Amino acid sequence: MSGGRQFFEEKLSTALNTAVLCVNSSNRPPGQRVASPGITSGEVSATRYFRGTSNAAALATRTAAQLYEVLLNLRQELGGEMLRDEFFPVLLKALIVHGASWGSSNLRFEQVLKTSSNSRKFSEHVARFLGYGKVEPQRVFPCTEQRATLLGCGTLTDGSAEVYSIPLPPSLSAQKLWRRLTLTLAWLTPINPVHRAHRRAALWFEPPKHTLLSSKRQQADWHAVRRGTVQHEILTEEKAVAFLDGDVLKVQVNCHEDAGKLDQEIPYALVATLEVAEKINLPIYEEIRQRIRQAIIISPTVISTP
Repeated sequence: MSGGRQFFEEKLSTALNTAVLCVNSSNRPPGQRVASPGITSGEVSATRYFRGTSNAAALATRTAAQLYEVLLNLRQELGGEMLRDEFFPVLLKALIVHGASWGSSNLRFEQVLKTSSNSRKFSEHVARFLGYGKVEPQRVFPCTEQRATLLGCGTLTDGSAEVYSIPLPPSLSAQKLWRRLTLTLAWLTPINPVHRAHRRAALWFEPPKHTLLSSKRQQADWHAVRRGTVQHEILTEEKAVAFLDGDVLKVQVNCHEDAGKLDQEIPYALVATLEVAEKINLPIYEEIRQRIRQAIIISPTVISTP
């Protein structure tokens, strides 16, 4: 989330012949214009320019509130009874991250920092700066004809798993065009403060193996995405691939204990978006909608793992 641009001042030291960068905390631009106590032009209101993580936190809270309203509205749709109150926290957590991507930010890092010695692990280094990237809420709120977003949620215990089947739109078959699948898994875990891993529950999924999508992950390093409580994966492809109507992408969500014994159910949410470029005239959303038994919600198959 944006925190506003920040000016720094260079202060020279004549004694040491060095320069030090200091934060410019002025109320003037740049930054984000926010409400502020005071009186301006006779009105009991004022604004100032501010920047920092507090701004980003406020924007994240506002986005979560808007997504909450969307989830409430989805309760009125077929299958909406699955969106129970206990799953709202993980659904909101997953949805906020789901719209995030690096965009072109990593290209600048590559130009400045990438070398032959760090190239193999460069994506992991960049992820420490960028995380999952800039959040774009507009990619989550509305579906379009070219973009369909599906939600799944449930609970898992140690050694259990659930398999989700995402139907493929027939209009994509044998089409040579850009397409992207974004998958975001979020969960809440009890912690073990005396264990170095901290989280008692580790959840994860393997990206679906299908020729429709490249097996090469995009952006964040695949090791890094499994270290927290959100796994965010982006897969793309452009080559033409033929498939039959009724084919699906399978995503299995797994759970196991990570930092000591896990003896409780872990709530989780899975968000999946399949899309093509906006200018491509393909009814992706409508075709997927027609092929799922319950609108919007993906129905899982429960399995046990050893």
